[in-house]
Amino acid sequence: MECQILQITPPAQEAFESGTLLLPGSPVPGAQSAAVWSDVLVNSTLVVFFALLVLLNMRTFIHIIPQLLPTLSRWKTCLSLDHNIHLCRERGYAALILFVPFCLLADRYALVRPSLFDTFPPQWRAGAVTGLLLLYVLLRRLSFSLCGLKVRRREAFLAAHRSSYGYFILMLVLLLASAGVCAIFKCNDLTISHILLAEILLCYLLAVVRKGQILNSFCNPFLTFLYLCGLELIPTGMLTAAVLLL
Repeated sequence: MECQILQITPPAQEAFESGTLLLPGSPVPGAQSAAVWSDVLVNSTLVVFFALLVLLNMRTFIHIIPQLLPTLSRWKTCLSLDHNIHLCRERGYAALILFVPFCLLADRYALVRPSLFDTFPPQWRAGAVTGLLLLYVLLRRLSFSLCGLKVRRREAFLAAHRSSYGYFILMLVLLLASAGVCAIFKCNDLTISHILLAEILLCYLLAVVRKGQILNSFCNPFLTFLYLCGLELIPTGMLTAAVLLL
């Protein structure tokens, strides 16, 4: 009788065959990094605060962004916009509000984050990225002050320098929209990072071209190139070197 039961009932190793795990054994890198980044109290607090700040100043953004769009195709619009004190003020204020959100985006997708910053505690990384970009802004300001000591047309030179604020605003609107669309389609972090870096490069090149056209309106080509080196290429080269070498 016992032999018959054993023949009918298979051994345990045959009765409970091992299944196949179709899901990955480790967390998805993009989802894991997103969860870790958003779980940091400093990051989530800053995101909420600046989201509210943007909403509270939405009227300013709605008014200034249409005024900036023509600068994508015409450099003379940068001059006329800079001569309008109210629009110039709104542009500077909007760029100031969006500075920290750009730093948060740069930290979230490692757009401007030296590998050295990865050794920092998570709650300090966004602050480190913000500090690095703030140094870059201060270096640009110093370069502007040094280059503008003996410039002939001070107003046009100042308009060329401040035109970067407008392109920064348009760039960040594009970056946030792209990041949102990529998040909806569940793209991984590396793909999103490459897309955002490509957009930053395109917007930066456009800003440099427009700035060169403004400078060329009162300078010869050689002097225009020297001004561009001092105002744009040298500070940006130093930031790039810091990101790659640190």
